[in-house]
Amino acid sequence: MNQNKNNMCGFDFIRAFSVFFVFMAHIINKQCENTTILLIERAISPGMTMSLLGFISGYLLSSKYKTKFDGIFFIKRFSRIYSSLFICLTVIVVIHIILSYDVINIHSIIHYMGLSLFIDLLQVNNISSIGNGLWFITIINIMYLTLPLMTYIYSHKNKVIHLLSIIIICIFLNHVIYTVPSAWNVIIAFNIGCFIGVSSSIDKSFQKPTTFYAIATLLLFILSALATSSIIQNSIRGLLFPLYPFFIVPLLFRIGSNLRDFMGSTTIWFSSISYEVYIIHFYFINRYFEDFFPNITSIFLQIVIALIIVLPLAHILSKISSAMSKTINNYLIHQQNANSKNIQIGQ
Repeated sequence: MNQNKNNMCGFDFIRAFSVFFVFMAHIINKQCENTTILLIERAISPGMTMSLLGFISGYLLSSKYKTKFDGIFFIKRFSRIYSSLFICLTVIVVIHIILSYDVINIHSIIHYMGLSLFIDLLQVNNISSIGNGLWFITIINIMYLTLPLMTYIYSHKNKVIHLLSIIIICIFLNHVIYTVPSAWNVIIAFNIGCFIGVSSSIDKSFQKPTTFYAIATLLLFILSALATSSIIQNSIRGLLFPLYPFFIVPLLFRIGSNLRDFMGSTTIWFSSISYEVYIIHFYFINRYFEDFFPNITSIFLQIVIALIIVLPLAHILSKISSAMSKTINNYLIHQQNANSKNIQIGQ
């Protein structure tokens, strides 16, 4: 029991670290002028951070369900995804209407549908004031829909060949379809997570000393930084995508598994609202922040105030979204189960 709890704390830490770093990176990347800080931030995010999020999604679902995917699985997953998406975007839309932003248009509907990636892929200019970062939700939706196929091919005797083939195809597509480069990164990481979840476990797959993973992570960071600064070819970053899950995940997983007391409970709490934080944080930073607080120019104060706004709001929206998701599940699943029992009794 304690081992399972520690494992979940490890995953919570990976999720919390990734989303929090993305939050900070989106501010630093736009407003910081320190070249060293910018290089560190850009070497880590979005490459490493989005890879971590993709991996834990694929691993946790495949290790839990293996090959047992039915209608109930998809109802639960999509009710969770779309409840938060709908609630969060609706709150932002109301705020943007008050601020007279252009938000009532066809692109907003596409964002509500969770299809934002296709606007980026087709290089269409987003005319809606919402939609930032929602390409990730499109990718996750596609991964959910193809998860039964993934778990099947990774249960096959040639599963390693299947994984290598997908990785190679994604790396190639990353060079050809480059409008959303992190998309292929997430797909690679999700598949690696699924592969390990089906055929092994995170404990069995990553048994080397923590020092080994720390050194490997440092080397990956150095390579990414060199590519980011164009000291070596920038395309090298794409070749690093498959390596992130195998070295950075076990390092952060072990760190998170050893967190206790305040740090542990805070990590678990932030992880529980991280999805909502990811969706809404774009609208309280940078140029959006200036509309709320035009006289505050300190980047430090912007970060502090943005966190003060985003974290409580995300917590509230998470509670509302959870209640909405449970209502949908009760309506579609439990009612169906009750009807099935009545039919059996009648027979």
